[in-house]
Amino acid sequence: MAKILYQSDDKLVISAFPKCIALVVAAFLVAFWLAAATKEESLKLADYLIFNGVCLVVLAIQRSRKVIFDKRSHSVVIHNRFLWMKSEDWFALKDVSQVEMVYGKGGRYAKGGAVYLHVKDKQKAIVDSDICFGNVQRNIRIKNEIAEWLKLNVT
Repeated sequence: MAKILYQSDDKLVISAFPKCIALVVAAFLVAFWLAAATKEESLKLADYLIFNGVCLVVLAIQRSRKVIFDKRSHSVVIHNRFLWMKSEDWFALKDVSQVEMVYGKGGRYAKGGAVYLHVKDKQKAIVDSDICFGNVQRNIRIKNEIAEWLKLNVT
């Protein structure tokens, strides 16, 4: 789920994390542990390890992004957090040519729509898709607000 953290004439800050996917996995974990605690039969260690391992891997692979557009420094910074790794991607604000909404089935794009920046003939993901209701509308709104702030044509 993406949201605008800060917006002024000189700066735009956006945060994005697939919150609903994380909440669904957390709900599965809680349901599993409640069932395991209240069930009279004991589960095998392998059952605990497999279920919890799959859930934790799904939680761990979710990317968190913070994007900062700054007109004073004429730069865009994309902060990525993935597992224990953090990375930053810096580029000039003038190199951003387009803000695009991408849809798809399978591959690297999800059905809900993801928001990408076009920077020097490359696509940079800034908002990933999520399974929340209304996510498409939120991502379209975010895309339009970024394009309006950058004064770009909306596609």
